[in-house]
Amino acid sequence: MKFSSLLFILLLLIEGKFLFSDVIIGPYLISPSPASTAAICWQSNEKLDNLSVTLWDEFNAFYFPSLKEESTIVPGRYRYCSLFKMLPTDSKFFYKIAGSRKTFSFRTPPEGGEFSFAVMGDTRSGDYYHREVVNLMEKYKFNFYFNTGDMDEKDYLRQWDKFFTIESPLLSSHFFYPVEGNHDVGEENITLSDLFYFPPEVTETGSYYSFWVDKVFFMVASTEKPFTLDSLQYHWMVKELSNADKKKAKYKFMFYHRPPFTSGPFHKMRGDEYEDMAGRILAPLAIKYHVTIVFNGHEHLYERSYKDGVYFITTGGGGAPPSIIGFKKLNPYSQVLDTNSSLKHFHFVLVKVKKKYIHIKAIAINGDIIDNFYIGEKPPEEEIYTWGCTSGSTNSYDFIESMMMICAAFLLMKKSHFFQRLSNSSSSRSPSSRGS
Repeated sequence: MKFSSLLFILLLLIEGKFLFSDVIIGPYLISPSPASTAAICWQSNEKLDNLSVTLWDEFNAFYFPSLKEESTIVPGRYRYCSLFKMLPTDSKFFYKIAGSRKTFSFRTPPEGGEFSFAVMGDTRSGDYYHREVVNLMEKYKFNFYFNTGDMDEKDYLRQWDKFFTIESPLLSSHFFYPVEGNHDVGEENITLSDLFYFPPEVTETGSYYSFWVDKVFFMVASTEKPFTLDSLQYHWMVKELSNADKKKAKYKFMFYHRPPFTSGPFHKMRGDEYEDMAGRILAPLAIKYHVTIVFNGHEHLYERSYKDGVYFITTGGGGAPPSIIGFKKLNPYSQVLDTNSSLKHFHFVLVKVKKKYIHIKAIAINGDIIDNFYIGEKPPEEEIYTWGCTSGSTNSYDFIESMMMICAAFLLMKKSHFFQRLSNSSSSRSPSSRGS
């Protein structure tokens, strides 16, 4: 066969790929209520007539969308979403987008208030380590996840495309909740609601919103929109947190980008006024309403702080260049601070919510555990080791080392037993007992 013929066939195959699918980015999932609803979104460079998504469960029961939404991100790029409601809890679903041959799946959280979620942050333009963190997260079981902001570098569509491409294995199978960072607001003025589905009642173009999972309350706020005491956002936060108290939320989790307490350099060296404001306004609000954990990003490190009954966790190790740490003494509330070694810096946080306790782990891409602590009643020992890694040990080197130590201990015991027998044998054959 001539080279020209091979080239022609190759071009037909490439063209066929795009004829079969008009999906440029996606699919990706978000949900106003992850226990019962799912918004399946995707993007295309073409205006599409067929917006259908086929959704079915493991028993082959089909579900139909209650809403189909189309919006323009920038001229020439369109976002499509189909919203499905009244989905049963703790169920696996499969779905296909019209024009695509691939089947995707996701699972709704179980009822009873026991579930897991993950948190990462500050992926920006650190593509290599961003992929490494995503690869690590794929090994663990969780129901949904958050990014604490700075998902892209300068709010360009091509950088958002890179973000969606790198995170596609997670986005197509887990509900995702974005937090607005300072790098996510910029050049092309692309808002979170341009990219994701949010219910009509969500204000400020998707910058802040809340949702429930059973009796657990989640709030996402924005340090990139006004949050002073007289702002709309502040009044909204007070209303939502007061409502969570009235409903007797078992736990409350709060997310916003800039941390109120940090050992990182952005605040100490550059005078980040928004971090100062977060310390003066948002931290007291979390303390007043007994928020369980506040998650932040912005500083490219891991740090756990504690003040007046509230944990403040900064997780900014999603791929952006590491922060230079040297200001721990200036954060009097710091309990755990990432040592910022080359591999240990890049990480994510895994949170397991149980009826009597919360288990929090910060896991680095080399398998090291940066932080590991409990809130509430500590579980029995047998539960501590059932964390839910889907591919065995998170660190093969640790596993090999442990096995070597066990083998060495066993050999030492055998050797000790052998020498004891040899000693007993020698004593029984003392000179006085030998024949003359």
